Amino acid sequence: MKRLILAALLIAAPAFADSSTTALCTAKSSPGACSSIYSATTGTGGETWSFLKSGEGSARLELSLDAGSTWQAFRPFTPGQGGNLITAPSCGGCRFRVYVTSADSTHTVTVGATVSGVLVPTVVAP
Repeated sequence: MKRLILAALLIAAPAFADSSTTALCTAKSSPGACSSIYSATTGTGGETWSFLKSGEGSARLELSLDAGSTWQAFRPFTPGQGGNLITAPSCGGCRFRVYVTSADSTHTVTVGATVSGVLVPTVVAP
């Protein structure tokens, strides 16, 4: 009976990082910041963040080391060069956000974030 209860609890336990994608920008049609993402949990060291951009607008991935007070460019998304996918290692208390540099009604930007490992992503609106 104890094994049955333990098995039921394990099946019902939520997965921390199930590799689902979280939207940071959805068809953004004007320049400016999108939502930021971070993890309030500490990883084991093997976690990675993946950011995939679609759309014809231009954007860059930014990084904050002070809980979002200041941001610095981390890497641009570079269409046509395989650069619409950016992978970054987990970095403790850092935050990532997408900043759209060029967009309009026909050249939009959509970016989703996926995390691997045990991190629990948290999204913060701009």
